[in-house]
Amino acid sequence: MYITIEKGNEVNSLYYLVMAQKKHILIDNKPFFYDAIEMTYDTVGSITHEQAKEILFFTKQLLDEKRIKFGLIYGTLLGAIREHDFIAHDYDVDIYTADIKDLLLATPYLYEKGLKLCRVNPNRLYSYMKDDVYIDIYIQDKVPFPFNLWCYRVCNNIIPKKYLRKTEKINFLGKEFCIPANSEKLLEFLYGKTWRTPIVGDHGQGKGSVWLVFFLRKVKKNGSKFFQKLIKKLNE
Repeated sequence: MYITIEKGNEVNSLYYLVMAQKKHILIDNKPFFYDAIEMTYDTVGSITHEQAKEILFFTKQLLDEKRIKFGLIYGTLLGAIREHDFIAHDYDVDIYTADIKDLLLATPYLYEKGLKLCRVNPNRLYSYMKDDVYIDIYIQDKVPFPFNLWCYRVCNNIIPKKYLRKTEKINFLGKEFCIPANSEKLLEFLYGKTWRTPIVGDHGQGKGSVWLVFFLRKVKKNGSKFFQKLIKKLNE
């Protein structure tokens, strides 16, 4: 079916092509059923500033109630640092957490409050929807040894720990949010050296992690020489 969303005086009936089907995840060894929705950049339209603000603030309220720590990441972090606002033409809101267990345990409570699970990439991404707008919650997780000594995984991106190890708080649109303390370097890692220049349609697919994966392959192929270079590079 199609979902129709109003944007001021504009109505776009092709915001999402929604193919909802019942799926379930295990929470505390019990099945939790949710309406799974397939969403891609081709089938999801941009959201308004007010829609983004509403779902971010609402999610913050609920996660704070459950004492789940989270921070801004990807496009939402980019907007907070570069524009001090949401970036124009964005499709969703992006946050991350390392507290996956608490997030899953809180999911039924979020559902009761109107923030409904709608997409799952196990241990990497959980999307929640309210009023036809969704927020992505990315999971900060470990990577296999020995690279877990220097890197985290955030969804499909492999990111050096130095960019995420510490956090700081900023005032974003009147509320306090955590962000990585090394945010500008992280954004350069993710979006490249031109991250300060707005580019419509650039979804930040982990340019830095592509570079990192290249080096990981070099390590595997060429042994300790490249491994030593990698360690040195990650700790610069």
